[in-house]
Amino acid sequence: MKTKFKDKQNIIFRIALAAALVFVAVSALQTKNDLDTDYEALADLEIRCHNQQRVNDELAAQNADSGSYLYQLLEQAAHNKGYYRPGELVFKEVPGH
Repeated sequence: MKTKFKDKQNIIFRIALAAALVFVAVSALQTKNDLDTDYEALADLEIRCHNQQRVNDELAAQNADSGSYLYQLLEQAAHNKGYYRPGELVFKEVPGH
């Protein structure tokens, strides 16, 4: 009778061990799959970030090249409309003097 009990106990232990191993294996595969998906998303985001950084650098270079010219145009247009910077000395010609 003790042998039957030990045999049953041994079979139950082996089934529980096999179930635990299957659970661990399935969990590991799911985790690996999730990590692969996350790494793909990360790689995609890094590519997009790199491309956006390149676009930003190009726009900054264009802005640096044309910024002073545009600023001069805006400043001239503001002066023509009568706008001046605070503290700026303005000299106007008075006809006949």
